[in-house]
Amino acid sequence: MAAEDAGFAATRPATHDFLSVTLIGGAPRRTGTITVFAEDGRFKVCLNDREHKISCFVASETLLGLLDAVEDILLSGKGDWREPRRR
Repeated sequence: MAAEDAGFAATRPATHDFLSVTLIGGAPRRTGTITVFAEDGRFKVCLNDREHKISCFVASETLLGLLDAVEDILLSGKGDWREPRRR
């Protein structure tokens, strides 16, 4: 584990794993990153899946709503995941 927070792991397990799990089946895994920012009166987050080199953006009116949306996306595998733009 890159970081350990039992309380967070219990309430948002998919988000915790995205940020913390460094091994899957004994194979190394790069942890994901989450960048939170506020823009246009809303909270937004960029999920960066460094293992698969894809990103997804999510927005919500509240910070707790944003964390719930992140958990839902990570649990469902849905979301508008995109590869980086080629320059």
